[in-house]
Amino acid sequence: MTLPTITSADPPQQAVTMLSTALGVSLPANFGEVTLVKSSDLATVRQAVKAFDGLTLALPLITIALIALTLWLSVNRRRTVLQLAVGVSLLMIVERRGVLHEQGVLADAAHNPQVARSVLAGVLNGFFVLTAWGAGRGSGRPGHRRAVRTVPVGRGPPLVGEADLAQHRGRKGR
Repeated sequence: MTLPTITSADPPQQAVTMLSTALGVSLPANFGEVTLVKSSDLATVRQAVKAFDGLTLALPLITIALIALTLWLSVNRRRTVLQLAVGVSLLMIVERRGVLHEQGVLADAAHNPQVARSVLAGVLNGFFVLTAWGAGRGSGRPGHRRAVRTVPVGRGPPLVGEADLAQHRGRKGR
């Protein structure tokens, strides 16, 4: 059996006919097609995409403005920064849960849920990683955690600067 050479320049119906003839079987008219959106849902999807495009520009600018306003109006800015950090962390958890839920809903609605689930996992997880990048473990100074150490009193060598502190207090270092 010799399979025909099919290129992207060949019309799809002609390619299906050539393959059907070479294999000696009847292939369905929609062979090789992947349905992304049904035509009945196309108008709704277009409206959602347009709304999302508008929000991608407006929401980050509004968020930055509101954070700046919050810090400017705050009486205790340090506490406000902590509260904002906790809020962002909780929001990221809720976002992740929402992404996982929507991923399941979209995959279950597909013609081949297993393939759709793996494709959506790659796309949506990649999106989540990109949005969480700035708040991830890579932030902060390198070696910052190594600089903070706890040494029990009376054990181990004196810490850097401990002798200076003891002299300042009028005592000798250990």
